[in-house]
Amino acid sequence: MPDVEELIKDRFVPFRQKVIQTLKTKYPFILTAIEGVLSTKNNSIGLQVVDNGAVVGEFTFHLSGLNIETTECGSITPEFHHPFLGVIKPYIVVEKTALEIAISDDGFSREPLATLSRYLPNMTFKFMS
Repeated sequence: MPDVEELIKDRFVPFRQKVIQTLKTKYPFILTAIEGVLSTKNNSIGLQVVDNGAVVGEFTFHLSGLNIETTECGSITPEFHHPFLGVIKPYIVVEKTALEIAISDDGFSREPLATLSRYLPNMTFKFMS
C-alpha cells in the first residue's frame, strides 16, 4: 500500500492540479463557472485503485472548488453536493497501471479532454448508497 499512497499523493495529486490548470487556460469560462458552483460546498470524491482486480488502495479527496485540499488514505467517504440531485457519493475505480500510464502522458498538458477520452475505458464510475 505505501507505493500506492506515494503514487497518489506524490504523483497523481500534482498531476491532477496541472491538468486543472491546463483546463482553466483552455476553457476559462466553463471552469470558472464550475469552480463557482463547487467552491460553495465541502465536496469529496473517492478513488479505488486496483491491481489485476484486487483492491490495493482507497482514497478520499477533499476538495476546495476544483482543487484537492487533503487526501485521506485507507477509506472511501465521498460526498458531493450536486446542485440538482442533492448529495451523491461518487468514486472512481481505476487500474494502477492505467493510472501510472496516464500520469506519464504529456497529452494532458496539450489536449486534456481528448487525452482523457483515451483513458475512460480504464475507469469505472460508481456511486455509494
